Amino acid sequence: MKAASLLLAGAALLLSACSSTPDNEPPQQATAAHVQPHVVMSAMAESSCSGAGGTLAFSRQLDGSRIGMCQLSNGRRCDEQALMGGTCAR
Repeated sequence: MKAASLLLAGAALLLSACSSTPDNEPPQQATAAHVQPHVVMSAMAESSCSGAGGTLAFSRQLDGSRIGMCQLSNGRRCDEQALMGGTCAR
């Protein structure tokens, strides 16, 4: 009986020593993939876009940069200058 108790206590000690705790892990860092970018356009362009029934969206350029565009319901995208100049047809 004493040997079984000693064996059980030894097994419990061995298993508890091998367990990991969340305190040993480093905290998670936020990455750029988790941050939602915000489209920046002038107030007049934003109101023109919403008045045309569009939503603000990004458009990726060939050099990898992104610029703010107005995504219309028909699929057409217009930049800020086209919205303000009236050359972006609905």
